[in-house]
Amino acid sequence: MIHLPKLNSLQKPALLLFLVHFTFIFLAPLFLENPLLSLTLPLIYPAVLFLSGFGFFLELKKSVPAVLLAGYLSQLPGIICAVIILLGKAGKFLIPEALDFFIQIWQAPFAPLFPFLPRIQLWEIPLYYLMTLALSFFLPLFPAGGALLKAKLSKQRRVN
Repeated sequence: MIHLPKLNSLQKPALLLFLVHFTFIFLAPLFLENPLLSLTLPLIYPAVLFLSGFGFFLELKKSVPAVLLAGYLSQLPGIICAVIILLGKAGKFLIPEALDFFIQIWQAPFAPLFPFLPRIQLWEIPLYYLMTLALSFFLPLFPAGGALLKAKLSKQRRVN
């Protein structure tokens, strides 16, 4: 049985992950000035998230589900926008353009990848835009993966 952590115990890791995300949003325009450097941003960001999860498990003594939940809390602005946009597109509702703008800014660290995606559409939505909407749901898996690796390494060390 998985024990869900208390919400107030997730504030620090969620805030730290949120700040990491914001830092990478502000770094994106600087990285985009150099084409070669800009391609490293989408690689560096998930690595930092992974290492953050590793550190949360080690230093903050957070369980893997706690780190995963903190990751989802840190991505809540992107998740809320993505859900509203997807529901709006599915129901053919008018979606405020501000939400489109916000979700694209929210996933700015991955903007250098978008030109390399095929120019296809799914459900009349461009692939790059679907990727933008989906990223907030997948990014919390990186810190959780770091925490999981640290948990396995700690468990293995105790066995030996």
